[in-house]
Amino acid sequence: WVFFQSFILMIGGFIAPYIRKITPRAALLGALAGISITFISMRPAAEMFMTPIIGLLCFAIIMVSWFGGFKYPKGIPAGLVAIAAGMVIAWGSALFGLSYGGMSVAKLGAAFANFGFSVPLPAFGTVFSGFEFLGVILVTAIPFGIYDLVEAMDNVESAEAAGDVYPTTRVLTADGVVSLIGCLMGNPFINAVYIGHPGWKTMGARIGYSWMNGFAMAILCMTGAASVIAAVIPIEAGMGIVLWIGIIIGAQSFQATPV
Repeated sequence: WVFFQSFILMIGGFIAPYIRKITPRAALLGALAGISITFISMRPAAEMFMTPIIGLLCFAIIMVSWFGGFKYPKGIPAGLVAIAAGMVIAWGSALFGLSYGGMSVAKLGAAFANFGFSVPLPAFGTVFSGFEFLGVILVTAIPFGIYDLVEAMDNVESAEAAGDVYPTTRVLTADGVVSLIGCLMGNPFINAVYIGHPGWKTMGARIGYSWMNGFAMAILCMTGAASVIAAVIPIEAGMGIVLWIGIIIGAQSFQATPV
């Protein structure tokens, strides 16, 4: 499935610049705002309100800094403060049997059972054995590949509206090549041009953020530490960050287009 989508992205990379030329920015960013509302904002907001004592407090910590301009002591990032506060509430409540955020020593112990070092290995056999399901795969791979292509193109437009110009063809073909390499190593998920460029830029992220993010994720996944982190940090503590990105994407679609 990802194998076919990768080629759609690579081929689409040469078509996307022409689509951008004939499509108004309002249309490109408007579609991105719709994605931000449905995929990025609605579920995190729901999860925050399901456990408001963690979700809303952590969101307030983020809003005070990223919207209000408040600086936390010694320059500690607002996202880190929010996550720390969420952990204190979750684990503190666990001591009193309230279990806000669902943290428990038993879950933490189970997460450590997955701890170890695993190197990604080629999975060519797994990928190519899927060709027997070609008819079923193409029914979804083609439209979803086109969707990923459009979203990637919209994200390039979003970055340009935020003041950073990237070559569309290079971005999309690189996206496809990386996805192809990933699927041949056993990754069942298509990679994507990361959504929310203006939000991350407002937070102070630059190209080094992508390098550090990729390196950290590789270490966490290869060691099994990702499951440990999920068992230590309540998901509600980080949902405010995701919702913030969704808000910024929605706002940009109005701010960066003519009234």
